[in-house]
Amino acid sequence: MKKLVLLLTAVLCFVSLTLHAKTIGKTGNTYPIVEPDAYEEIKNKMKQTNWQKLWDKMRQSAKTKTKVNFSIAQARQDKTFHVDPTYTLPFDITDDKGKVIYPEGYRFNPLDYMQFPYTLLFFNANSVEQVTWIMKNKIHERQDIMFIAVSGDVAAAQAQLKRIVYGCNQRLLDKFQIKAVPSFVYSQNRYFVVREVPPKGGIK
Repeated sequence: MKKLVLLLTAVLCFVSLTLHAKTIGKTGNTYPIVEPDAYEEIKNKMKQTNWQKLWDKMRQSAKTKTKVNFSIAQARQDKTFHVDPTYTLPFDITDDKGKVIYPEGYRFNPLDYMQFPYTLLFFNANSVEQVTWIMKNKIHERQDIMFIAVSGDVAAAQAQLKRIVYGCNQRLLDKFQIKAVPSFVYSQNRYFVVREVPPKGGIK
């Protein structure tokens, strides 16, 4: 259960869902994790949330977003960099009596506690070259990869790849610092690794 909560917390950090509604914009002190059972209390706070329903809603929203149009350059060289996913709470987490458990500004890195179990592939669905590259290298046959279109018709890409394709949003681009596509994103130790790969030839 703890790993599930951590996974959902990590996902929520990157896909725009929030645990609690409050105005965001203030900055203040940050608080490193010091309690060994920190996530146990967070779990207690979140246990009334129907995570499966939220996850299904997110997936359905992504699937029904049929067209996206972000202008992202095509990768010209094989380039790898790291993104620190350390997250700062933009709101207070309180218990059922309103007592603050973790204040706004509290910081934690979800990857200190678990690995993100997917590899994301950001690509341009409008690019014949990129889609052909995906199919030629049989990337669309890999079940560990989630496909995220930054531009193009998502439904058409799904039909061509015979895989679920998600429409990108600005938050994902910002969080993973996507500057060129195709880009693979996966977790390694305490970081997300972003690898830009030119759509030519095979992949290592």
